[in-house]
Amino acid sequence: MRTLVHLVYRSTGNLIDIAMKVDTKPSSFPNLRDCAYTDGYTIYVSPKLSDLPTENQIAVLAHEVAHCYLMQVEKVEHTEDDADNLVYKLFGFPIYYDHNDIQTTEKTGRSRPRYLPQ
Repeated sequence: MRTLVHLVYRSTGNLIDIAMKVDTKPSSFPNLRDCAYTDGYTIYVSPKLSDLPTENQIAVLAHEVAHCYLMQVEKVEHTEDDADNLVYKLFGFPIYYDHNDIQTTEKTGRSRPRYLPQ
């Protein structure tokens, strides 16, 4: 893995540090919809993220940044819905889900399917 970018996020006046790394292990992303995950300090992205439309890339990364914010600043247990809802507060756009159940900013998407893990 290699670091792509080191990011300091200040939108809410709270400072958070986020590193981004590409994770090339296929076992890290077993499903088509699995494109990124975080431990709260590093966002690990699949190489397949770069093949997705820009609307998906933005939404996936914003969702992971929201997880980092919840872990670093609020230090709370939270759900995937909590991260999606925080994206709107932090970035001003809602998260939708496309036909592959991948986050998107595309308004033709739908809300998070209930059958996805929380």
